[in-house]
Amino acid sequence: MPLEEQTKIAEAAIKAGVKRFIPSEYGSDSSPKKAHLDWLATKEDQISWTAICTGPFFDWAEKTRDILWAQTGDDQLRPREQDCHVTMVDGGKTRFTTSNVAQIGRAIVSVLQHPVETKNQLVFVESFTTTQAEVLAVLEKLTGQAWKVKEAIRENGLAKFSQGDLMGGGAAVIMALVLGEGGLEDHTNVEGDLWNQRLGLESESVEETVREVLQL
Repeated sequence: MPLEEQTKIAEAAIKAGVKRFIPSEYGSDSSPKKAHLDWLATKEDQISWTAICTGPFFDWAEKTRDILWAQTGDDQLRPREQDCHVTMVDGGKTRFTTSNVAQIGRAIVSVLQHPVETKNQLVFVESFTTTQAEVLAVLEKLTGQAWKVKEAIRENGLAKFSQGDLMGGGAAVIMALVLGEGGLEDHTNVEGDLWNQRLGLESESVEETVREVLQL
């Protein structure tokens, strides 16, 4: 959500007497967004805030085939033998931190249950940190099929967007930035470390999550 829109919501929350504002983050490390954090800092005498950084929504993205750009010839992730391929960005080796939707919900609840510790903080949580290659290996194991792999290069996705293809390029640039070499989503060494343990959030399993998505 643009800063201007979040500002309007935060100002309305202040007027309504809301004590804790959780901005629309739920993705990458927000610390480089200096203007956003500077604005929040000016309001800390009126409202506290917590930015929850989760990485991509893994189970939701798998259902919509965004993590692997899976093509299955069906509306379901479960593949058909004749049409079963994925797109791997830069070989699928980039580590990215990701969270399932239910884990994100638990994180929000726990943040509100720990108001002092999480006050005016960037809070990093995860279900797990993985790679496209690991997810593909799990898919092949659970489906019993070898998937065809189409290679994509990070720079091509960025170029597509810069050339004015805002529709096709938008998804391509997000995937390039998250899954390509030098991706933005590995939260292993973020400042302040992961908050899972402090918030009572257990790590989850790639295989169990994919199994649930496939409804096996």
